[in-house]
Amino acid sequence: TGPRLIRATFDEEPAPEPGQMVHWESLRGFIGAWRNRSLYIVAARTSVGKSALLVNIAAATTKLGIPTLFLSLEMPDKQVRMRIEAIESGIGMQTLIDWHEGRCGLTTDKREDHNAAIDTIGGMPLSIQGGSMSLSRLEAVVRAWRLTKAYKTPAMVVVAYLGLVQNPLKGRTREQEVSGISGALKRLAMECDCPVICAAQLNREVDHRMPAKGKDGERDPTKPRLADLRESGAIEQDADVVLLLHRAGAQRGISGWVTVIVGKNRQGPCGEVSLWFNAPVMRFQNGETP
Repeated sequence: TGPRLIRATFDEEPAPEPGQMVHWESLRGFIGAWRNRSLYIVAARTSVGKSALLVNIAAATTKLGIPTLFLSLEMPDKQVRMRIEAIESGIGMQTLIDWHEGRCGLTTDKREDHNAAIDTIGGMPLSIQGGSMSLSRLEAVVRAWRLTKAYKTPAMVVVAYLGLVQNPLKGRTREQEVSGISGALKRLAMECDCPVICAAQLNREVDHRMPAKGKDGERDPTKPRLADLRESGAIEQDADVVLLLHRAGAQRGISGWVTVIVGKNRQGPCGEVSLWFNAPVMRFQNGETP
C-alpha cells in the first residue's frame, strides 16, 4: 500500500500557484503569471520604459478587478493617472497634457474615447500613493492598504522604483541599504500573499559596451545581464523573477521594439520576448505594431 500511495502522489499534476494573469501572451509563455508571494524586478537603464511597463501592468491588472497599490516614488500620482488615461483612451500623452492645461481641445471622437476611458478607470480598484518614501513608510503604507475596504485577495503591489526608496542605516554602505530594501519587498510579498513588482536601475556600464563583431549566435554584449543590477547583488538573490529591458540607444523615447529579457525565473525558463512600445500613448503591445 505504501509504495502505491507514494507513486500516486508523485503522478498527480501539481496545482498551479495562484497569481494574476500576465497581459502579454509572449511573456506569459515564460513566467506564466504574476505569482502570489513573489518578488518581480523590472530593470533597465534610463528612458528604456521600466516605469511605463509598470503602469501598463497595473492598468491591465486592475481592469480584471484585482486591487492594486501603485507606489510612485518617481512620478506624482496625477502623472500616473494621466498615463493610464493615455493607455486606455489611445490619445497621445502630450495631447492629454495640453488639453488638461487648456492649450488645445479634443475632437468629438477623441472626447468620446476619453470619456469611455475615464469610465473604465473609475471602475479600476487602483490606489496610487506618490512622493518620496522611506522603507519604513513604504511598509506602513502597504500594511495600511491591506486594512482598507479597497483591499481583497487576489491583489498586487507595484513600486516605482527601488533606487528611490530611502533606507538610511548608520554605518552601512548603499549596497547594504539596497539589500535591506529588496529583502523587505520580498517579505511584503510573502506577508500580503500577492506579487510585488518593483522597477530597478541598471549600471551605466551597459550604455558603454560596444557591439561584438564575433560569430553569429554569440550574445549581444550591449544587452543587460543580471550582473548589471545596480548597487546590490541581493536584488538578484531576493527576486523570484528578473526582467531586463533593452533598446538600442538611438531608439529610446520613441515607438519601437523593446526586448524583455527574462534573466532569472525561479519557476520556469529564461529567454527573450519582444514587445512593441507605442510611445505616444505609453502602451506596451504584444508583438504587433499599430
